[in-house]
Amino acid sequence: MPHDRLKSEDVKSLVDSRLQELRKRLLDSSRRNPLINVRFSATSTSILRVVDELPDVLRYNLTTGKSMRIVPLPALEEELPDEQDDTFLEALYAAR
Repeated sequence: MPHDRLKSEDVKSLVDSRLQELRKRLLDSSRRNPLINVRFSATSTSILRVVDELPDVLRYNLTTGKSMRIVPLPALEEELPDEQDDTFLEALYAAR
């Protein structure tokens, strides 16, 4: 009986490792995958970009139905308050 158990554990290990190899081959990480290669445009209505949020927190909130507050980014023409800070301006000057 212990001999049979070793065999079943070996088989399970072999199947697990083989499945892991197959999963890697199934995942398309090329530019053909629309989940990876996304073209953002100003007129796009099918894509929502989320900025400054942790992916795990975002996924949890979306899958549990928790409400979220969505705030649009300011227009690019507007000057951002944090870019008027002395620390930012000094770093910008040093970088230039």
